[in-house]
Amino acid sequence: MRSFFILARAEGYFMKIQPLRIIIFSTTLIIAVIIFFQLSWLKKVYTYEEKEFNGKVVNSVNELKSQFVEIKSHGGPRKIERPAESTYILPLSAEINNDSLGYYFERILEKEELYIDCELAVYDPSTGKFRYQVYLKGPGSVQLTDTSRQLKHFSRSYPYLLIDFPNRSNYILKRLDNWILSSFLLIVALVTLLVLLINFLRQRYVIRFQRDFVNNIVHEFKTPLAVMKIASEVLNKERIAEQPDRLKKYAEIVDNQTRHLEQQVHRILEMMRSENYKIQVTPSLIDTKEFVSQAITKLQPLIEDRKGQLRVDIDPDASTFTGDYAHLELALVNLIENALKYSRHPEIVITVRNVQRNTIISVNDNGIGIEKKYYSLLFNKFYRVPSGDIHNEKGFGLGLNFVKKVVDAHKGKISVTSEQDKGTNFTLMIPQ
Repeated sequence: MRSFFILARAEGYFMKIQPLRIIIFSTTLIIAVIIFFQLSWLKKVYTYEEKEFNGKVVNSVNELKSQFVEIKSHGGPRKIERPAESTYILPLSAEINNDSLGYYFERILEKEELYIDCELAVYDPSTGKFRYQVYLKGPGSVQLTDTSRQLKHFSRSYPYLLIDFPNRSNYILKRLDNWILSSFLLIVALVTLLVLLINFLRQRYVIRFQRDFVNNIVHEFKTPLAVMKIASEVLNKERIAEQPDRLKKYAEIVDNQTRHLEQQVHRILEMMRSENYKIQVTPSLIDTKEFVSQAITKLQPLIEDRKGQLRVDIDPDASTFTGDYAHLELALVNLIENALKYSRHPEIVITVRNVQRNTIISVNDNGIGIEKKYYSLLFNKFYRVPSGDIHNEKGFGLGLNFVKKVVDAHKGKISVTSEQDKGTNFTLMIPQ
């Protein structure tokens, strides 16, 4: 099962999940828009409550001003100040009795239905301190408090009455409790819905991919197993020993198919061992001609079966090069095998050149070609260029990924150029 978790991490690269991306993107966008409008609406409600609160406070202050003749201009016209959002300053012309001040302002707040904590303080400019402070906390709770109580004062040259609402923001937010709770629950519900949708769609595509992957394995193993079964039946015949040529031919068939299956299993195990798996190379001097010849020999049965024509062009300057023989040979085998599989009448040209201290190995075919939009995905693990729901040539989508890993291990580069119905060219650049 571990392998399928790796598949799930790799699924983002597959063209099959384009609908998944579109659905997730669209749903996320819609939910984001809903949340945006919900928050905007909540902000408008808060602004409305804030304006309503400010209006009630202004009405209360004006009514208090009308009740006390002491609250008027002193030494010239002075307006009510508002040095902070929750603080008001009213100029005084004379002393105000603290009992009547607290009592009347409490009645005014009740009339305006403002059940909020409030602090009143009279400032004495001669001392630069408050003469007394009155604390209101709900109906019937007028309290004369110690002037040492921390209440911010503002220096003025005249006496004034300071009115402060210390819990202004909390009061407004408390009035929005239901709105905030409903908005929070809506956002949680939408985000939960998005997460569930993403998980559902991911699981759906993972299951679909697992099914396709298993189908590919079954088809890949089915043919060689069937060939081996037929060959073993022939080898079990009593008179096969009397036909040495036939015996050798079928023994070679079994050997080739066994090696093929062994390579496929080894390739799968290597690729699924870890996402961070890196091929370890052991560089050695490679005879180019022998290297290419051995790769072709390993594919000779497939070449004959496809009636393929191969041409090898090795530059004299590239008679030898340095690299990991085994891994590079398997990489070349993969490229030639793909060229044979995806060409109706295979004509393959293998060229080897030395360019600026780099060995350039190219495999060019006359196959069905690859659309340019798939180039960036070709070397992703398990990716196969889509050709409908059924692939004519079965495989795991591991070959080109393996080739890229080999090239990367040599600190080289791999590139592809192709034209539909005209052919494809893969080029490996191996630094020397």
